[in-house]
Amino acid sequence: MRIKASLLLILSLLLFSCSKDEDPDLSSENKILSFKITSNGDAFNGVINEQSKTITLTTVALETNSTLVPEISISQNATISPNPSSAQDFSQNITYVVTAENGEQTTYTVITNNTPIASEKKILSFQLNIDDEVFDGVINHASLTIEIETDKNPSYVSPIIMISDGATISPNSSEPQNFNSDIQYTVTAEDETSNVYTVMTKWISFNSVNSAISTSDIATRYYSNATPYVRTTYVDLSIPNSNIILENDANSYEIAPYNYTTYENNDLLNTSFQFEFPTDIVTAIDYKLKYIVDGQVKSVSPFNLDVLSENAPEIISSNQTNYSYNDTLILSGNNLLPGLRVVAHNGLIYQFNESSVSVNDDGTELTLPLDSNINMFPSWVGGTSPSETPLIMYYNARNGQTLVVDFN
Repeated sequence: MRIKASLLLILSLLLFSCSKDEDPDLSSENKILSFKITSNGDAFNGVINEQSKTITLTTVALETNSTLVPEISISQNATISPNPSSAQDFSQNITYVVTAENGEQTTYTVITNNTPIASEKKILSFQLNIDDEVFDGVINHASLTIEIETDKNPSYVSPIIMISDGATISPNSSEPQNFNSDIQYTVTAEDETSNVYTVMTKWISFNSVNSAISTSDIATRYYSNATPYVRTTYVDLSIPNSNIILENDANSYEIAPYNYTTYENNDLLNTSFQFEFPTDIVTAIDYKLKYIVDGQVKSVSPFNLDVLSENAPEIISSNQTNYSYNDTLILSGNNLLPGLRVVAHNGLIYQFNESSVSVNDDGTELTLPLDSNINMFPSWVGGTSPSETPLIMYYNARNGQTLVVDFN
């Protein structure tokens, strides 16, 4: 009987012990087996570290869509909290708790390393390479403008442009443009925002030189007492410390422009002026005009001026100050030559040579009968009379001194 009682006691103790322990048939697995998020069509898989219980996501552009529903797989029969079907903000660390079937728990921390897409949309540098010379643009990011100066024709140029990393530009920098007009470039960042830059190019140029305001033809041969008329673009003499130099390798002269005028045409600043050659100028065929601001050469004339000082024809007076059709024009002076240009009221230039102009033997008197080209006289063609009419010495394709008289 004692033995039976002892056996019953042992059996009772075993049953009590088993009721306190977990069911050995319940799983203790409580792992996250895989973790993935998808943003803007891109899938990012988490790297699971079981030692540190972390899941690391390396993402791009998550800042544009950080609240997402993840795709999670866990151990069989385990549960997870928070609910994986709930959207989470993965711009910050997220904690997930996995509970095994037997109640054991593991906590995982989801860490996101995000590379944001670029929002910078700048033109970092802008250059024009014209005839192997590089001209740099001055960029103002506040006004989104680029100002560039050149002394060469920018009409068909592919610019050299640097932009922000990851950005694109339109039109493509490989496309040639006519930079005589303003050109707009759109820079688009990776985040699809954009800036529009306006490129404003100043082609600082000496366009033509002649002896008469009524023509834009280029005439480069002069006697030293001529008064050339120069047309330019962006040769702006209103800028402080700006001046015009006439020089070659051997000689340099600062000239004093007069009758300086400006006007805008197609958004271009056009300017013009006259000047007198220095009285001591040395004869040479290779003078250049240079526009200088603060000591820096901004433009050099593409043409050479051929200046002859010796024996320049000099007009001293005329026999009349007012002429009508069939009058005779007589000029007195020194070294006069049988050639004359009449710049008429109608904008035309009438040219006379030895066939109609006579000069006495010592070159002191020039005679021109005014019995041809009636259109030179405004009263005969309905023009305003009298009209100031420049007379320009002109011989052997060389322009000389000008005398202004009236034609009726």
